[in-house]
Amino acid sequence: MAQISAQVQNATGGNANVNVGDQFGGQSRTVDGSPFALADNEISAQFLLNVGNDGLATISWNVPGGPSGVDDRVTDGMVVQIR
Repeated sequence: MAQISAQVQNATGGNANVNVGDQFGGQSRTVDGSPFALADNEISAQFLLNVGNDGLATISWNVPGGPSGVDDRVTDGMVVQIR
């Protein structure tokens, strides 16, 4: 199975524990290193995501008591901002 690496950046305005899941194939798998304890504007360590035939990955994230979301256009080396 093909994989890419990505990172998340905490852009919430404060410290956050960011939970990240790989949503490949309609199932959620917690990525290695998650949850990431990040200060404001801090970028996580790289983690691996499974990709489809289009080379794109889908991740979900949530910050307890804060934002949550899904990004279905993640590319290799991308830093996804959590707002």
